Amino acid sequence: MDSCRWQLDAPLRGVEIAATPDGPPQRLDGFARKGRQLCFDPGHPTHPHWRLTYRPRRTAAELLFEPLDFAGVEFEVHLPTARQRLEGAAMDGESDLEADADRLARRLHTHASSSPGG
Repeated sequence: MDSCRWQLDAPLRGVEIAATPDGPPQRLDGFARKGRQLCFDPGHPTHPHWRLTYRPRRTAAELLFEPLDFAGVEFEVHLPTARQRLEGAAMDGESDLEADADRLARRLHTHASSSPGG
């Protein structure tokens, strides 16, 4: 995947990018006159296929188009909310407390029966 770089003599006003030669173009405009700006593929917001970097300067500007590698492994992570964590901790705490009490009782019983005079 090769990137493309252009040197511009004037500020960028807008860009049209099409995935295929006869496909509908996506238009990006509203570029600021200062500061580096990144635009990602709006057609694929969760897995962008390309990135556009625009760097305006006093005498010239630079535009860089980079295809992105979107193949690979996708991970999905589900995090509990604070309420779920608190409710889960209360439930887990009760069951753990019962299990701990049972283990302690068995230990005490075993210790008491194995100690001299017990």
